[in-house]
Amino acid sequence: MKFTVHRQLSYETFRKVVPRRFSSHIRKSDLADENIALIVFHHDHVVLSSHAQRAFEQTRAVSERIRIAVGHGFTREALDLLAGHGFRVYSERDWPWTDATYKSITSAMTKEFELTAEARHSRYTEEINPKLDKLTRGICEASAMEDESLERLCYQDLLAYYQETIRYGYWHPALTKSIADFTPDAATAVRYYQLVLEQARKLDDSTHKILICMAERLFDLKQIEKAAACLRDGRAEALYRGDEEFVRRADEVLRESQA
Repeated sequence: MKFTVHRQLSYETFRKVVPRRFSSHIRKSDLADENIALIVFHHDHVVLSSHAQRAFEQTRAVSERIRIAVGHGFTREALDLLAGHGFRVYSERDWPWTDATYKSITSAMTKEFELTAEARHSRYTEEINPKLDKLTRGICEASAMEDESLERLCYQDLLAYYQETIRYGYWHPALTKSIADFTPDAATAVRYYQLVLEQARKLDDSTHKILICMAERLFDLKQIEKAAACLRDGRAEALYRGDEEFVRRADEVLRESQA
């Protein structure tokens, strides 16, 4: 995790060095002091407490009254560590990760046999998708019959297949998204969608479908600001990619959220 520490900043200098994507998050009234310390965590990764600790080791003698840290996302432990030393934290994504859950849910992504993106997509198409199609069809059929017990059993079969597949390192965004789509609990589904985003970015895949689906669950959880941000970003990417179906879906999600 790369980071940069800036010290003794004036307001004008702060505005020049803080990444533009965070500018709208930070109000001028938050920066009344002309003596600011800033830690910038680079790249679209989650900041763990170990990353925050390394950054803090470079700022142990910090005397600035205003202390700011910015990054894509932070675990709860990283947030607690930074807040405990007087830093206000601003992030693009406010996910409920802990160090342990983030490491455990992403561990499979580092255990694979160094598959290329092409090989990973090929394995998904040839081996994973046919099995996944059968499992998800079972859930849909049980749901259509309004057989809740059978639907739960089918979901457990899907979850078991997912866990077995990633245990061998054969993760794929579409596999994880299927788990997210069929997970009944909204909070758990959101955590899966977060992982799908990480996987999609690792493979340089599109993310608009993930973001729009995640926005629906976030609205269910009454996390309106996060949902709106996901929906905005997802719709913008759908427009860019010419995916009219998901542009319409994004509009429908927005209408339903305002009903």
